[in-house]
Amino acid sequence: MPLRRGLRIPLALVAVLLVGLAHGQPTYTIGLDQSASGVVATEATTHVYLLDVPAGSAGFTVEVRGEDRDADLAVYFGDEELHYDISADPNPTYSLASPRAGRYRIEVLNLLWQELPYTIRVRSGTVDVPRPTPPVAAPRPGSVDAGSIELGGTRTGVIPASEIYREYALHVPAGANGFTVRLTAGGADADMAVYFGSEELYDDISVDPNPLFTLTNPRAGTYRIVVKNLLAEDLEYVLTVVADGPAPTRPGGGAAVLEPGSGAVAPGEPIVVRFAGAPGNPRDWIGLYARGASDRQFVSWQYLEAVPAGQRTFVAPNDVGAFEFRMFENDGYDRLAVSPPFDVEVLAVPGGPGSMPGTTGPSVPLACGDNARAAALVDQAEGARTTVTCPANCSAGASVWGTDVYTDDSNVCAAAAHAGAIDLVRGGTFVITMRDGLERYEASTRNGVATRAWGRWPRSFDITSAGGGADAGSGTVADDVLVGTWNLTANIHRGTLVFERQGGELLGSFSLGRDERLDEVSFDGTTVRFVRPAGAVTQEYVGRFTDDGVTQRLVGTFFQGSSRTEYTWSAERPRPVGAPTPPRSTASEDVAEPGPGTDAGDVLAGTWNLNANGHRGTLVFEYQGGVLLGNYSLGRDERLDEVSFDGATVRFVRPLGASTQEYIGRFTDDGVTQRLAGTFYQGSARTEYTWSAERPRPVGASAGRAPCETDGKCRAP
Repeated sequence: MPLRRGLRIPLALVAVLLVGLAHGQPTYTIGLDQSASGVVATEATTHVYLLDVPAGSAGFTVEVRGEDRDADLAVYFGDEELHYDISADPNPTYSLASPRAGRYRIEVLNLLWQELPYTIRVRSGTVDVPRPTPPVAAPRPGSVDAGSIELGGTRTGVIPASEIYREYALHVPAGANGFTVRLTAGGADADMAVYFGSEELYDDISVDPNPLFTLTNPRAGTYRIVVKNLLAEDLEYVLTVVADGPAPTRPGGGAAVLEPGSGAVAPGEPIVVRFAGAPGNPRDWIGLYARGASDRQFVSWQYLEAVPAGQRTFVAPNDVGAFEFRMFENDGYDRLAVSPPFDVEVLAVPGGPGSMPGTTGPSVPLACGDNARAAALVDQAEGARTTVTCPANCSAGASVWGTDVYTDDSNVCAAAAHAGAIDLVRGGTFVITMRDGLERYEASTRNGVATRAWGRWPRSFDITSAGGGADAGSGTVADDVLVGTWNLTANIHRGTLVFERQGGELLGSFSLGRDERLDEVSFDGTTVRFVRPAGAVTQEYVGRFTDDGVTQRLVGTFFQGSSRTEYTWSAERPRPVGAPTPPRSTASEDVAEPGPGTDAGDVLAGTWNLNANGHRGTLVFEYQGGVLLGNYSLGRDERLDEVSFDGATVRFVRPLGASTQEYIGRFTDDGVTQRLAGTFYQGSARTEYTWSAERPRPVGASAGRAPCETDGKCRAP
């Protein structure tokens, strides 16, 4: 996938774009009471200054001025990180009293999507660096009506730090080919959303300061364009709407053309798209899109590799609906062609209902919400085996208690997906066996279904596959779950991961502009780990595997060399048809049982260092009167809603005026550091962003699962 649309990045820079650490970056020397200036060329790169401090020095102060743009600053002594500031302050300052004698490394960081001119000065002595005073938590005004904007029009404005939104009305007549909305703010992080009535079409809160939204074949009517200022400073912006015309004519090639195969396809099936009239650049590319999605919201993509005509084979997404292909020029978002739409449709369950080996009678149809007390199962004796069929498109959000053996009030279809007997999107047929109750039911997460723990319960059931075989996961090689190609996002940079198994060994390759082999690849069915060699240093990755029946995901963190600064990464792909069920991990649980009287909320209480999609701030949790409360600070303090924690997973909602951000993260405690890592999305958009938070493990801290009150199942049998 292209690294960044619309920008031309020399391949020589690709290797250092990922994390922007010092290795391979320009390195200079600077002395006490000296200054220097420079220009950091592009986002996620660094200029490094080496400062030698003699013994007996009273202290020193580093000042960086980013002129009109946001410069960031880090200071190290050897491998020890002394200071790391990527706040919105364009002029960061760091002072150190009574420094150790030796060499210090000062890094000027550019996290913008354009060049950063700066001046750096090192002074003898220290100054008091004022700590920012948190603003008074008060609601910011909602959307301000800024009037209308026309197709082909431009509007400018300023959103003060005390407000959030400016809203424009765009009228689109019938028969319009399409339109593109561009927002620029002079390098500041502007954000934008587009609505048609109450339907959210686009919502960008990423670190890209120049969001862009394109819509083809739009419905006639009035669209709402919302410009957002999520910074703690005034935002001056320019909003432009361009009316799109027909596909451009390419020199010597005629109009660019895309034609998918005719007819509907089933989820996961291959679909061939033919193309012609491409310019022939090495990085011309085709993306697969849900119809109506913005150009940045692709499902998957492929380069054309300088071929002006030919075909490419994609895998149909697991989501049903209308889709299309789009062709773009040379690693950018300059659209060349859009294919006719095609439909992805869920086919009938293969084989249909019928009798299964070892059972009697026809298959019993269940509704998505049925538990084992449904009319068809309630009178079954212990040991009775019944063939049942779940319909397609059941939700994975139903309640299930147990692992391998489930309480009889658990949702049967969700339990079958958890056991690996069916796919919730496609439905399927399997065998349910009634069992006596257990003294305890264990919680786990498999195939995108999270089950909960419970104590004694009078009646149970278990699940076997349609053929009456072993329970899910037996005999399955964990490596096979990862095999294939994944779309990768590593610290906002995009590429691919490919896993393969050869002779019992799991191998991997990493592509971010060039292919690289991975070392030390391992997977236990839950957690993947691998090492990416990067010249003189290495990057170490760890990620959590999830499968919700539609999409498989890897989400985690990585660090480079001896630096313990963590960066987030994720990878995903549509769930392959017939994908093997991951075996249950044999690794020990991350979270220990709490001691007597421990509340789950107490585990989170206190302050955490937050990284939300590259933006750094703090999270504060407190437990009051049986209620877990939270505060979110990213330039300003905000109260959180719907905060919950079950000892393993934290969830909370961040209100944002007319919209919300929903967060979910996994808690781990290695005895030294406590971490939260997961994903969040905003509004109705399903685009996921990564987030993490960490802190040194508090002295005497407890770690544990929630008491039964947390899951609402405290009730008598």
